[in-house]
Amino acid sequence: MSNSHKSNQTLGTLLLLALCCGTLAGCTGTAYIPPSTESAGEPASEPEINTDPEGVKTESDVVEPPANAARNNAAGTLLAQSETLRQSGQLPQAVALVERAIRLEPRRGDLWVQLGRLRFESGELARAEQYARKGIALTRSAEPARRLGWLLLADVSEAQGDAPGAQQIRSRWLNDLG
Repeated sequence: MSNSHKSNQTLGTLLLLALCCGTLAGCTGTAYIPPSTESAGEPASEPEINTDPEGVKTESDVVEPPANAARNNAAGTLLAQSETLRQSGQLPQAVALVERAIRLEPRRGDLWVQLGRLRFESGELARAEQYARKGIALTRSAEPARRLGWLLLADVSEAQGDAPGAQQIRSRWLNDLG
């Protein structure tokens, strides 16, 4: 089996997962469905190609999503489902979904911050601090997840008895968008 066939098979599996998760969550939206791979002796279809007014196809007109689009969609869907579970008090199930999302996108800081928030709400302060710091480290300064990570650290500091430290963090991140 060739590497490109394995890659297409993996992408197809991820897309199926994303579509199933979206359906279960009642989400509506558009999903990218890649060209089918060779099956039953039929050649794979070409990607959709736009044509110019004269009907001439150009290579620059090929429409393809980013390579990791399926993963981003699946991780985002899992994050949304996790938040719904968190709001209904189902913390262990919410944690499991965020951990699955992190396995798909381990460098997304917002996922780590959400896992930290869930651990904080479960009373696991050391883990909450660890995950918040990891989330902060993975985000850029302008990303909302960075601000939320710092505010989570403030909550952890306060819960650990460091009210002045918590206030210092909050004064920066509540008044200044970072």
